[in-house]
Formats: sequence, structure tokens, C-alpha cells
Amino acid sequence: MYLELKWGTFGYSLTASKTFWDSYDGEWEGKYTVDENGDFLDLIFPQIPASSELTYRGMVMYTYKFETKRVDISPQVFAMSDVYKSFKDGGENDFKYLNGFNLDLYYGTSVDWKITKRFVLNTNVRYNTTWDKLSESVGYKKSNPILFMIGTNFQF
Repeated sequence: MYLELKWGTFGYSLTASKTFWDSYDGEWEGKYTVDENGDFLDLIFPQIPASSELTYRGMVMYTYKFETKRVDISPQVFAMSDVYKSFKDGGENDFKYLNGFNLDLYYGTSVDWKITKRFVLNTNVRYNTTWDKLSESVGYKKSNPILFMIGTNFQF
């Protein structure tokens, strides 16, 4: 959803995404099978059941376009956060929780280069900053990548 005002363009979205995992063999726990003579036959791996994760995420954005004859420059800010998660595997490991504070903040600029009347080359540069206390508490630190995108636009 977008709202354009004289102060720029504001937008928001709420999404729900679901991820599925099929059942698979887990890590070997030292068990194996033998035949009637005691000869080794095969390793026994625990079976991990099929599972799914449902994530609810919110996003807000803002941009403002500065237009010139040859180029349009648009500073942009996007803020995203996972709000609620649900994990199910049909067993005792099912759980649901409200996420602690986490935020992905993307900020940068979009530049539309007007090559001809009908052809526009678009470049975007965005920097990502992440705040997520849960990931840091288990020793996982997210990186801060720089995103660089190039695209085209034909105006018919």
C-alpha cells in the first residue's frame, strides 16, 4: 500500500510467509544394524519429521523523488521486522512466540538516468543495518551488506 503526498511516498505492508521442510535423516547417534552372524549391515539415523514455520513480518517505507531533466534521485528508507513466529513438526517441539525486538533497516538512494525519452536506466544503492538481540545471544551476528542493483525501464 502506498500513499503519495507532497512530502514523498509512504508505504507499508504486512506479510505472512510459510516455509516447509520434508522429513530427513538426522545426525547419526552411534546405532547400527547387524545380521544374524553379527556382521555390520547399516547405520541407523533418527528420522526428523516434516515441519513448517510461519512468520509474520511488517514493513514501512519512505522515499522522496528529486526530479531534474536528465536524472531523478530518490533517497529511500525501508524498515522491516519479524513480529510473530510459529514452528510446527506435529510433535512436542511445536511452539509459537512473539519475537523480541528485531529490525532490518535499509537506506540508500535510487537514481533514474534518462538516457532517451523512452529508455531509463535505474541504479539503486542500499545499505543494511540489522538489530536482533536473539541472534547475538546465540553467537550469530548478521552482516551489513551493501546492495547494488541495476535495472531498465522502457516508457511506451
